[in-house]
Amino acid sequence: MYLCILLIYNTKMTKNYSKEEVIEIFKEYLDTQCTIESIYKKYGWTLKRLFKEYGLSKRKERTGHYPLTWLGEKITNEIEAYFVGFMYADGTLNDTQVAIKLKNQESEFKLLSSFRNYITPEQQLTYEKDKTAVKLVINSKIFSSNLQNLGILQKKTYKTLVIPEMDEFLLRHFIRGYFDGDGTIYYDRKYIKANICSINYDFLVLLQQILNRNNISCKINTEIREGKNLLSPQGDYKTTYKNMYRLVFSSKTIKNELKNYFYDNSTIFLQRKRDLFFKENTEVN
Repeated sequence: MYLCILLIYNTKMTKNYSKEEVIEIFKEYLDTQCTIESIYKKYGWTLKRLFKEYGLSKRKERTGHYPLTWLGEKITNEIEAYFVGFMYADGTLNDTQVAIKLKNQESEFKLLSSFRNYITPEQQLTYEKDKTAVKLVINSKIFSSNLQNLGILQKKTYKTLVIPEMDEFLLRHFIRGYFDGDGTIYYDRKYIKANICSINYDFLVLLQQILNRNNISCKINTEIREGKNLLSPQGDYKTTYKNMYRLVFSSKTIKNELKNYFYDNSTIFLQRKRDLFFKENTEVN
């Protein structure tokens, strides 16, 4: 019995991995922030030789500063679907970094804290120097690569967007995340108004199809902007080359079907937008 255990142990410790397997294991080391010794114990001490043989430095390649509890490989639950939807609308990334910057308000801070607690709980949120904005910045090649595989693109404004792969029941959380990033809800006198905007018309069509499947009626309006000089968030005027499209809901739909679709048994959302859905004593048309 002892001999069998010893043979199994030695087989694991001396396993000959392919170069592709070694690179994948090394990526796990880079982005989960586990110690190199724990990788050796998990996969075998032969990796100590193989890392060196393939020129994989155990420190200089490391880009993440904090351990990640979700690497973004796929969408499996509510918070992952919501986060990806929010990133589609209001996040940025490059090959090594993923970031979300929001106004320094209570609901925004709470939302970023929820993302941080789920993805990288040891990390701290940071602030702009003037304290007007709060940021979550995650330095990770693997996390960024996985999110791009889910459809979150670099410089995505003028690129084609698609719905990432997930179970049907998670789509409402994805759309709610996108709405909290790029949607608007407000009161026009006594009536509630809401829309989801994008310069990607085809993407709004995909959202419309999902909403229609769930008995939520909406239409797409076009705002002619092509060739116009419009004020940018940076305070200067720039010529735009794309029209803006808005997925528009009636106030009756907002207060009934859309509210239920977004918030029934939901646990993550931008609180200030949710509060408007539930505001009492408003008329609908």
